Amino acid sequence: MDSRKQQNFLYFPFLYLTLCGVWKPCTDYFLLEVMFDLFTAFMVITCETVILTEILAVLFSEKNMSQVLVENIYMIVTMIGGFLKMLNIISKRNKIALLTESCLTKLWNPPRDQEEFSIMTKYDKLIRFGISFCLCNNKPLS
Repeated sequence: MDSRKQQNFLYFPFLYLTLCGVWKPCTDYFLLEVMFDLFTAFMVITCETVILTEILAVLFSEKNMSQVLVENIYMIVTMIGGFLKMLNIISKRNKIALLTESCLTKLWNPPRDQEEFSIMTKYDKLIRFGISFCLCNNKPLS
């Protein structure tokens, strides 16, 4: 996929996935690819270790087992869910890349004329700012 096009297409979601070690950025350098693969492996091992540590803390706690389980079950289930989502995205990276590439090559709603194109480019930055503002404040869009 063209790296310039990918930078503009769903910029923030791909940025967050890249920082979490789930999405591989577009690069032609072999060394950077190897480094990012090592970073992804490090993130997976770190998440797995945290989950196993939390489970072992529940199992080997000196307190009442049911009380400790009730206190920590929500956190354990949330971490396992996030870990499984991470593995799912990593395993389906190629399919996601093909989907985004097809979205970029086949415009679903291309502008019909120059006026519509100018309106789209004029409000593009405003729309991006509004969406990122709503996401940062955890408020619904409507």
